[in-house]
Amino acid sequence: MKTFLTTLKGKIIAGVSTAVVVGGIVAAVVIANSGFRTIVVNAFNGVTTIVNGSKTSEAYEGLHLKAGDDVTVGSSADLTLAMDEDKHVYAEPNTHFWVEAKGKLGNTKTKVYMDEGSNLFRIDDKLSESEYFEVDTPNSTMSVRGTIFRVTCYTDENGEFYTDVEVYEGEVFVQAKFKDDKKAEDNRVFKAGEKVTVHLNKDETVSEFMASDNDYKMNEEVYRSLPQGTVKFLGKAAEDGRILCITKELLYDYAELSPHKWEDKVVKEPTADEEGEMIQVCVVCGKEDTKVTKIPKIEDENKDSGEDTDEADPTDELEDAEVNEAAKPANAQAAPATPAAPAAPELTPEQIAAVNAELLRIEQENCDHTYVVSSESSHEIVYTCSKCGRVKTKEKKDDDECTHSWVWKQAGSGYDTVGDPAQPSIDFWCKHYQECTKCGKTTAVVKQNGQTRGGRCSTCNGAISL
Repeated sequence: MKTFLTTLKGKIIAGVSTAVVVGGIVAAVVIANSGFRTIVVNAFNGVTTIVNGSKTSEAYEGLHLKAGDDVTVGSSADLTLAMDEDKHVYAEPNTHFWVEAKGKLGNTKTKVYMDEGSNLFRIDDKLSESEYFEVDTPNSTMSVRGTIFRVTCYTDENGEFYTDVEVYEGEVFVQAKFKDDKKAEDNRVFKAGEKVTVHLNKDETVSEFMASDNDYKMNEEVYRSLPQGTVKFLGKAAEDGRILCITKELLYDYAELSPHKWEDKVVKEPTADEEGEMIQVCVVCGKEDTKVTKIPKIEDENKDSGEDTDEADPTDELEDAEVNEAAKPANAQAAPATPAAPAAPELTPEQIAAVNAELLRIEQENCDHTYVVSSESSHEIVYTCSKCGRVKTKEKKDDDECTHSWVWKQAGSGYDTVGDPAQPSIDFWCKHYQECTKCGKTTAVVKQNGQTRGGRCSTCNGAISL
């Protein structure tokens, strides 16, 4: 296998210049003697330099790349590629990879080698049985037929190598391996919403998955850590009709691409001796503004300007009482004592809970709700307001209420003899349908003729009976 860091074979270095260049370049990979395939750089940020053998040049619109060129994306750059118009790659900053492209259109064989950084891959058209698309790192190989996934690889301070694989749509088969391409024991198919980290120790004696089956689910931290360019790439896929494991709206909230709606939050109550503190919190995404606003101290109601606030002397009160008594007329009657205010009754826990419930009800009634899907089953969808926490459940009554995740299923296969009975030709056919992995709904069975490659259906990948 090609050694990534020591090779001088064709590097693309996308870096930073004094002026950031934003544009698109068109590139093509010509596969000698086997047809024409293209790689189009749809967008890039930063200055891109092409190094091919001993030749060095800057990228420009219409530049052609040759198969096997290396790509190194600089610390403040990114690159978007389209291979054969149906395979897309978004390369993040500080990423190094090179592409091995073989075959011709309709029979493509593509392998992306990575050893540093992050690439987000999107495969639009499902590959035929004879085609393949793989991503290879020093400790793992990812194989797909049509999906959206992200691969990140890095080396820690101890020389241990890691590969992270995040699946946003479809399925990805991950095989742990060693640098000499020898397969390790761990392998598994990961589905949308799952993430795995593959670890290769410094001695290169162990290559393994770092989590159990219950720990593969992607959490909020994963989405919040995505670069904004990656989030926008995923958002574009959602706009194009791809059904991801997270909605575009929630993803944009996590990435702070949606406008904030700020509310005050008291983090320290003021007292008579100390000022309080208040910050602002976005009720949409939960982000806290680091700016602290001071809340004035609580004023003492018994304190007037110029009044002596020292502790009263008991003898002063006695002297004042004697003076007042002497000043009274002889026939004056004592004023009736002012009755003390009744003490506030102490609330029981049940009463406190009832008050809190009423306050919550009032808050929810006056909230301009922003509902997000918090959970989903085969028969209902649960929505939660991100502002006040109100929960509502909606029963699924038709297809429109399920964010379907379809997979192809085969219903049967065979062939028909057509043409001259004396010399008939064979027309293979396959019957298949789609099934939602969330609610179990199925579509109508359809029959397709002539949809076979390598003994399998090119739509559902089912075997064709002969």
